[in-house]
Amino acid sequence: MTALVLTNDGTPIGIGAQALYVRAKGAAQGSKPESEGRHGLDVLESLETRLAGTDARPWFQMDRAFDSNNVLALAAKLGSLITVRSRANRKLDTEACLWTTLARAPIRATKTVEVAAGTSPVEKRRRVDGKICWTYGPPRKARVAKVVVRAAEVGLCWPLKDGKRPPLMSINAVLVREKGRSKDDRIEWLLLTTHPIRTRADILEVIRAYTLRWRIEDFHRAWKDGLCRVEDTQLRSRDAIYKWSTILATVATRAMRLTHLARETPDALASTEFSDCQFAGSWGQPFAGTWGQGGERNDFTESAASLVRCPSPSRTCSGRRCFAGGWGQCQRDRARARGCARVFMAGDAGGGLAASSVGLSLGR
Repeated sequence: MTALVLTNDGTPIGIGAQALYVRAKGAAQGSKPESEGRHGLDVLESLETRLAGTDARPWFQMDRAFDSNNVLALAAKLGSLITVRSRANRKLDTEACLWTTLARAPIRATKTVEVAAGTSPVEKRRRVDGKICWTYGPPRKARVAKVVVRAAEVGLCWPLKDGKRPPLMSINAVLVREKGRSKDDRIEWLLLTTHPIRTRADILEVIRAYTLRWRIEDFHRAWKDGLCRVEDTQLRSRDAIYKWSTILATVATRAMRLTHLARETPDALASTEFSDCQFAGSWGQPFAGTWGQGGERNDFTESAASLVRCPSPSRTCSGRRCFAGGWGQCQRDRARARGCARVFMAGDAGGGLAASSVGLSLGR
């Protein structure tokens, strides 16, 4: 369970808190969402405690696995700023249902959203040779979706006990629903949030912030399947796996950050992101250069994206191809630089001017 920290514009910063655990023997992945909720409580409380007394206030973005009364109760106790995507049609303090209440709430905004092409969201479950398989509909085509946004303050309750529903908390709810699409293939989010919804701008900010939750999926791809491949480790002891996983988590976050910066600020100088030893280490040699007057590099001036060259910047990737491509390019640049140095030294005795010209040409 990982809390990935982002800036307000979605740039990864690092790992804020993490809880590693071993799933019970025989338990299928995702079979007990409430078990993730228990670890989510630890991560939420740990990060809130760690940031107490600072100017930073975290805004937790959680998916449907964390839609539980315990998570909401802890958030109310700590005064946390959270947004959770609802997965249950709860009974409210008015005895009405959550989804019904929001569907009747006044429209607060309409918005058009560009939906990228991808796999179909329609899933069908069937059993083949005793095994459960999932099949998908035809691939989703790119489209421009028109969504209607409704919002209201609702009162949540604990489950029915002794014929009564004890009050849990008052919370704001935002319903985002696409118009003109079937129920199985439309955009539909119901977000529970402690963020205010007084104005249209407040509501749209709740939606924008929740879209950044997908960064955690990018982190999991980079950590597990992409650059780091943490699940391929051959370590056997639990403590060793925990330590190695934590190290690789920081590496995956760093790669994500560099990938993001390479796309958003490709002209930024390396000095804005790399320290002296990090820059020298990327070239596999001790640092012997100097910094210029404005902080730029005098030797091998590179951008902050020098290690991350994305072959397809318009698509989301796990960072493995980006980082590997950039690293390979750096190694090729390094080999060219060594060749430049050899040419320069070989020409020093008889024709230094010609050798210098070659050196400058190859070293750009």
